[in-house]
Amino acid sequence: MKIRLYILAPNGNDFSEAQMSALKTKYNEILHVDKIMPFGELPNITDDFEKVFAIDPDFCDWNIPNSALDTPGLSAVCLNTTSYSWIDLEYATAEGIAVTNIRHYSTDSVAESGLAMAFNIARKLPLYIKNKMEIDFETMRGTELHGKTAGIIGLGDIGRRLAELCYGIGMNVIYWSHRSEDNRFEKTELATLFKNADVIFPAMLKNSETEKIITDSVLESMRQNAIFIEVTENFLYNHQLLLDLTKQGRIYGYGFEELHPKTYDGNVLALPPVSYYTKEAIDRNVSQWADCILNLKNKLN
Repeated sequence: MKIRLYILAPNGNDFSEAQMSALKTKYNEILHVDKIMPFGELPNITDDFEKVFAIDPDFCDWNIPNSALDTPGLSAVCLNTTSYSWIDLEYATAEGIAVTNIRHYSTDSVAESGLAMAFNIARKLPLYIKNKMEIDFETMRGTELHGKTAGIIGLGDIGRRLAELCYGIGMNVIYWSHRSEDNRFEKTELATLFKNADVIFPAMLKNSETEKIITDSVLESMRQNAIFIEVTENFLYNHQLLLDLTKQGRIYGYGFEELHPKTYDGNVLALPPVSYYTKEAIDRNVSQWADCILNLKNKLN
């Protein structure tokens, strides 16, 4: 059966001529769709070709509906993100659709962004922004991260890189992890981490197990000078509770990314989800995405 590759990338696919040439040797037809549209309106979507979707999340606002997975002849979906959260993986598996992702490409960029957020909250940048850069010496005095304690929750690629960066600027580093260990840093119990850390970075994958780990009670045990930084957009905790704790001055500050950032009370820094978006990370992403699409075709044969 003939196979058509749909590259669904409204911001351009950034594939080099050599990469596109290699893809053309593997697929019978390639359609690059650079405009956002419903999946059901894609060109020739109902014909008898076997189909592969290579999807940039901006094409569908980070949500692949299950109806798209019902596309006739769809055999695989190649995500160009590390996260699987924007596709119903169980539904895809049940339909016999292979799903692939890209790993490790943005470790440095995400970790550096998390640390940058911590710096900006430590210096109370959100309060300066809301006060139109006018200084209020009574409320806007910041704090230094050097000498403080960083608490890393989860020691995967991003968590480990965060630990290294924090240690590199003179912070003490403690961590909690189910499986991973690193003798450069101090491993501790989760409850102890929340009580002792000045800056807390959750860096865990999202699954049924991790969604139950960070409870309201451990959040409420944080120090008054604690900064909480969400770096993975997984929100494995009570987001509203952290907003309330920050607004009430019960913790120092809270930083995170969201699709359409809003302004919040207190020392809260909400940014658009671009922590992964550096030149180096995108170059790695495109290269790995192309390789993934090529390798997938070999498996479909």
